Amino acid sequence: MTEAMQRRMESAMNTVARHADKDARKDDKTQREARAAFAATLDVWIDCIMEENPEKIEDIFFEFACFATATNRNRMLKHAQTPKGVANRIEAQLELWKAEDEAERAAAAEAELSGGDHKGE
Repeated sequence: MTEAMQRRMESAMNTVARHADKDARKDDKTQREARAAFAATLDVWIDCIMEENPEKIEDIFFEFACFATATNRNRMLKHAQTPKGVANRIEAQLELWKAEDEAERAAAAEAELSGGDHKGE
């Protein structure tokens, strides 16, 4: 490859990289704006559900908080419309999932150990 061809190739690669970066930044901005739109509408949606189907509010808070990080869960539970007692329900669910996960890991370790014993036979 000649030096001129090398320069043209590098220039073309740089152009592609710039366009890819621009597209990625544009997509990131679009997604940030979409999440912000959801967040801006959340309180209105919760108010509407409180009026039409108040028993569903606890389920909504429960489901969102169960899948949130610990930090975000703590933040969510400070929301003014958080139903009383939902934190206890969330904690019980998280403990159940933790116990199930530990039982699965123990069963997998047990299976690995018992399977390993038979390899030499």
